[in-house]
Amino acid sequence: ARANFIVASDASAAVPRRSGYPRTPSAWQVLRDRFRPAASRPFYPSLYHTIVLSTLVSSIREASRVAASADLYIRAPLEHIGLFDFRRLDEAVEVGYREGLKALAPWWSAREAAVIGRGNA
Repeated sequence: ARANFIVASDASAAVPRRSGYPRTPSAWQVLRDRFRPAASRPFYPSLYHTIVLSTLVSSIREASRVAASADLYIRAPLEHIGLFDFRRLDEAVEVGYREGLKALAPWWSAREAAVIGRGNA
């Protein structure tokens, strides 16, 4: 039997970031910038970052396919939390919970109105 309503939730935080350089920097530029304060240092993906994102390519593609087939797709804004930032797990759960409530509230209200409407008929 097929479900009447499909809800999909995406908790991935893997969002590709653009480099902080206008064009591909030389190795010397990257090395020089590693010694700058973190706040003023341009972002340049490390080898580790590149490998992790390359392993997630199929997951990102699958999430797009699932989003297209769901009746309600909830995507929590978790870009500010790193993929392996386990210390912020409680924060990620809270963000997902709030986003879920925000997305489900209109659906739940419409459902209740339909049930009440059927009871008065």
